[in-house]
Amino acid sequence: MANTTFATIYIGSYEVSLKIFEVNSKKKIHEIDHVRVRIDLGRDVYQTGKLGYEKVDELCDTLSQFSQIAESYWVTHTQVYASAVIRDAENELFILNQIFIRTGLTVNVLSNSEHRLITYKSVAGRTAFEQMIQTSAVVLDVGGSGMQITLFRNGKLIITQHIDIGTLRIRNILGDRGMTLARYEREIEEFISKKIEVFCSLYVKEGVEYCIILNDYAMELIKNVGKKGALEEPVKAEKFVKYIEKLQIKTLEEITTDLNLSNDKDPLVIPTISTFKAITLNMKSSFVWVPRVNVNDGIAYD
Repeated sequence: MANTTFATIYIGSYEVSLKIFEVNSKKKIHEIDHVRVRIDLGRDVYQTGKLGYEKVDELCDTLSQFSQIAESYWVTHTQVYASAVIRDAENELFILNQIFIRTGLTVNVLSNSEHRLITYKSVAGRTAFEQMIQTSAVVLDVGGSGMQITLFRNGKLIITQHIDIGTLRIRNILGDRGMTLARYEREIEEFISKKIEVFCSLYVKEGVEYCIILNDYAMELIKNVGKKGALEEPVKAEKFVKYIEKLQIKTLEEITTDLNLSNDKDPLVIPTISTFKAITLNMKSSFVWVPRVNVNDGIAYD
């Protein structure tokens, strides 16, 4: 059996990503390219209820470029999935029709349960994950529109809960109030703590051994916390939180430089790192692990 290539595209709340995978004769999957484009779709949807025409144009143009990149790899097929940002838009059908007419791509809009399953598949195959859930672990999937919290104990899934508060929604609720950066960070941490208060009191009174974070920002953050050359290893939660606290005394531009982000005024950095800190502390976790996977990987394994 000859090697084959295929592409996965994921439309998120603040980013559209493409991954190209190769499957060899032993059916092992290998990533050969990864392209990410920042498009703030959630700002339109969660402020006005619709995705504006300019954003639809930008999205279609990006998907057309992704199709061309995929074709250059001679892919056999391309799978396209979208997050809640498309599902929550009042003009969802218009968006999907425009994408199909202008790119020929059919978009599968994920429900919460489908998104949870695909995300789980992206990390479930890792040996480290199987070992972690034998003790206790909470998997935190942080998106722009919401977050999914899944608790494992003794190798069994105990509970999974979706919270309709993601980093984009946090920014829309708490941002642009003229408060200082330090006050903004405290407001976010208090807001998140309140949202997960019941979950923590019912299921993690004694804490958990591992907090597993699935998020692209977390991948950049963990590079500066863990040992060099050991990006896939868990780090102590205390060390993780202390690094975030060091970032929180810096300016936004300094934070984005430390995290090697292209946009030095990225509006989601503060909501994201503050959410990580609040979750880690409230879950009373001993270690934090950031597997280098995203939804595209789950789509590939689906």
